[in-house]
Amino acid sequence: MFKGKSNEQIHNDNVQSAENLIIDLIYRVRKITGEITDWSNIRASAGTGGFTVLNGTVIGKEGIACVESITAGGYNIQRLHIRVLVHSI
Repeated sequence: MFKGKSNEQIHNDNVQSAENLIIDLIYRVRKITGEITDWSNIRASAGTGGFTVLNGTVIGKEGIACVESITAGGYNIQRLHIRVLVHSI
């Protein structure tokens, strides 16, 4: 994964991954929140396989969304993965 990559390439990959997490978060909550006004309660933590996941609440002009990342599957046909649940509060 890191073998053969320079420090700059690893940094750029990390920045891109962080941007993708934020963009995904915005797409998932905007139907509930509308324009986001506060996401200071969102926390990054390690999920399954050490991947970074986001959990917490996002406040917008039209509502509040609760974001919860859970592990799912891992039995029979479905492999273990992270499912992101978004609920209106």
